[in-house]
Order: sequence, then C-alpha cells, then structure tokens
Amino acid sequence: RQFGKEPTKAHRAQCYLPPNAEIFPNMKGTAPGMHFEKNGNHLFVLPGVPYEMRYLMEHGVLPKLNVLYTDLGQQIYKTFSTVGEGESRLAERITDVEDHLPSFLKIAYLPSVGRVRIRLMGGIHSDDDMKIFENTCEVISQRLGAFVFAEEDISLPEAIGRMLKRRNATLSVAESCTGGYTGHLMTSIAGSSEYFEGGAITYSNALKHSILGVQMSTLETFGAVSRETAEAMATGAVRVFHSDYAVAITGIAGPGGGSDEKPVGTVWIAVAGKDAVESRIWRFTKDRARNIELSAIMALNMVRNFLKRNA
Repeated sequence: RQFGKEPTKAHRAQCYLPPNAEIFPNMKGTAPGMHFEKNGNHLFVLPGVPYEMRYLMEHGVLPKLNVLYTDLGQQIYKTFSTVGEGESRLAERITDVEDHLPSFLKIAYLPSVGRVRIRLMGGIHSDDDMKIFENTCEVISQRLGAFVFAEEDISLPEAIGRMLKRRNATLSVAESCTGGYTGHLMTSIAGSSEYFEGGAITYSNALKHSILGVQMSTLETFGAVSRETAEAMATGAVRVFHSDYAVAITGIAGPGGGSDEKPVGTVWIAVAGKDAVESRIWRFTKDRARNIELSAIMALNMVRNFLKRNA
C-alpha cells in the first residue's frame, strides 16, 4: 500500500514470516530481509533484486554484523576503478603486495565488461593499522598507474563528466556500429547536460556525409571502417555540435559483414578536439552485443586519455 496499490496474493504471501526470524524492513520493495541464529551460527536472507539487496545490506546486515562482531574493528575500504586492462594482468602488478598483506587486510577483484574494480578492505584497530592501510593504498595506486580512472567506486562516464566539468568543456559523439550506446552511457549520469551536447547515429555512409561532413571520396577510398573515416566523423562532430571534444566509432559489430582485411570485431575509434585528433584500431570479438559494449567503453577511455594529454 505504500506504493498506492492493493497487495496481490503473492504480496500477502510475503507477510508470512518464520517466528524465529529477526526482520529487516525493506524500504525499497516488499520482501523483507531476515536474520536467523542457531548454535552461534548466523544466516541472513535477502531479496535478489540488486537495489533492494544493497539497501538491506547497508541498513540491516552490516549494522547487525558490527553488533555481533565487535572485534572486527573499524571497517574501511578503498576502491580503485580501472579500465583498459584485464583482471589477471592487473593482479600481476600487485601480486607481491597481496602476498604480504597483514591479516586484517584483503583485496577483492570485481570485474565487469571493460572495467575492473580492485578493492582493498579490512578492519582497523589502531593508528598503526590505519597507516598500513594508507601506505598499501599508495602502493596499489602507483602499481596500477594509468589504468586507474578513479580511486572510488564510480563509473567511467561519471569520471569523464568530472574531467569535462573541471575544464568547463563539452563532449559530443558520432556513432555508427554502437548505435547510440556511447551517448546512452554518458546520459545515464545525472547532470550530464552540463557537459554532454549530444550526437548522431550515422549508420549509413549517406548520413556520415550529410550530417558529419565526411567526404564521399574518403568513404569510397578507405571505407566506412577506417582511420580516415573515424577521424573525419570526430572532427565533423566537433564542428556540427559545437562541442570542445568529440568521439567517433565506426566498425563491424557482427556477426556478419566482416572480411579478411576487416574481420568482425574490427573497430576504429577517433577522439578530436579543436586542434587535435587521435585514432586507434581495435580488434574485439565475434559477439555483437559484446563488441558494442566494448567499443563504447574503449571509446570513453580514449576520451579520458585524450583529456589528460590535452588539458
């Protein structure tokens, strides 16, 4: 009823709770969290909806654990958000650090498509423990280097947004094979209108020419999937959308359309400013959905690196 609707039979069934359960109210949904204890063992039961589970972890499970285990110390963690390198290679960079961690600290690897979060966490009992934690954070940051786009748990689009805001600059996109996914990632951040102008999905050669000004001779000579076309798309987007920077993506997402010279997964990405343009070829997989996602993420990482070099 808190959502202005009458409960269904399924909702009413959620009201039946075990008599020995400690209940954690769910302010984000209907199914509550529960805690059971038997013979000194503790079991927590949470709904599977991610944002509901997150809420109950923060407002139910973790506070309860702090009460149950007072010897855990002050729980502290730091997240290193990385892009551009895989989990195993990142782990190699800090293997010795991980091997020599004190017992109160541990490292967790949280990979997703195109991004790996590395989290150092532990229970702090003294000022000396805090110094060890801080020193370890510094070493990890140095070892991971340029792959770190933020030393906190934020997304790559959000990090780029912060960089653009600091420069009072704007970004636009010109997309072909990604079909607008890069723009979607940028606009998924609240307040992105401050720095994101918009863009164009120029899937056909005709639109690459008519909207972005890519010369037909460029398209005919080098093809839609080429350095020359990607760079022309990026510089055209800067001009057409009056942005300070633009990123362009053109490629073969698959599963068809590839050739011996340009197989499926071939993607050219270019980033342009008012006075400079950079481009790179990428070779991704044969999976269309994954290619689209990887292309957008690598494009945004190229924007990040371009901004760092052209501050």
